[in-house]
Amino acid sequence: MSNTRGMSTTATQSSADLVVDMADKVLLLEPNKNRMIQFVSGLKKKPTHNTKFYWQTDGIVTFTDTVNDATFAAGTGVTSLTVSNGDRWLPNDLILIPATGEIVRVTAVASNVLTVVRGEGGTAATFSNGTQIVKVGDSWGEGSSLRDSSNGIISLETVKGSEYNYTQVTKTALSVSNTEAAMGQAGGMYSGDPLKHQAMLKGMEHAKKMEYTCFYGKRGLTGTYGKTGGFIEFITTTSTGASLTDAVINTDCESFFRYGQDVKTLFCAKKVSRKIANASAIAAQRIAPGENKYGVRIRHYTADTGEFDIVPVDTLYDITAYVGYGLFIDDTDIAYRYLPGRDTTLLVNAQLPDVDGKVSAYLTEWGLQRGHASHHAMWTAVS
Repeated sequence: MSNTRGMSTTATQSSADLVVDMADKVLLLEPNKNRMIQFVSGLKKKPTHNTKFYWQTDGIVTFTDTVNDATFAAGTGVTSLTVSNGDRWLPNDLILIPATGEIVRVTAVASNVLTVVRGEGGTAATFSNGTQIVKVGDSWGEGSSLRDSSNGIISLETVKGSEYNYTQVTKTALSVSNTEAAMGQAGGMYSGDPLKHQAMLKGMEHAKKMEYTCFYGKRGLTGTYGKTGGFIEFITTTSTGASLTDAVINTDCESFFRYGQDVKTLFCAKKVSRKIANASAIAAQRIAPGENKYGVRIRHYTADTGEFDIVPVDTLYDITAYVGYGLFIDDTDIAYRYLPGRDTTLLVNAQLPDVDGKVSAYLTEWGLQRGHASHHAMWTAVS
């Protein structure tokens, strides 16, 4: 013990003698995050009965193709036309050659070689090899049969495709000693019961893990370690979106909204949402306030070919390589899959018998069903 001269002040007192004035609520760093996993899990939940789950994709026959025949392109009297995809054509199909305005009629198909009648509409003319052609319907003779000379039905059927993903086991443990728990329950800790506080905090951490998986996960299976694939590895329709002017947004949306619904949700880094808002005076007129969703005031952008909600996410902003990314998600074409009884659950009292404490864990066995890759789109380098 030491002596002090003069007036006693708080500076001369022992810290143990001063009452600690602490707020009774712990302020969390990120209280309103993980908007992607909230979005996905809140839309459509479907159980899966296998750790590897599939979904089928299908579509209608494509009506465009490419000429792969220099002889036909240069010769007005040639009636044998080689195309890139012969499985898109049938006898009686009418083909428009946009470069010249000519329409030819298909009379037979053998692999990628079409036998055609020239000048069924317009005049036969030369054009560049590699040009695009388009099916403009078909023309059948009066009293004609649906069968060809081999008695086969004249029909094209699309072959269903299938996609798959894996479930992933996500675990987040939380634990406190019995001593700490007793202090919290007896009023010896300002934050109250430490187990309840840890449960809240670790629940947010668990959701953040799943959030990052939605964006960055890579599909795979190593032994019993399943990894569900996220959206970035799956999306194939992309644009750098570099300058992101109003004109660029509308140009990109022409391809982004080619397939799927004409209303999508854009999850983007804050830089991207700010760039959209500042794109131009015209863009400002296109953006309207939306509703409060995912813990943020979203905005809605109307492009010439579609419209989308704008949801800024720190999940992209936090990683330097992805600060220029924006993901257009078709919410009608995705699903949150989980094994029955394995959707997010808090397992309690997981400690060993000799542990003087409490151990619990959040557990989720889940995966993403991502639908058609072409229904989603992505900006990758907004500057």
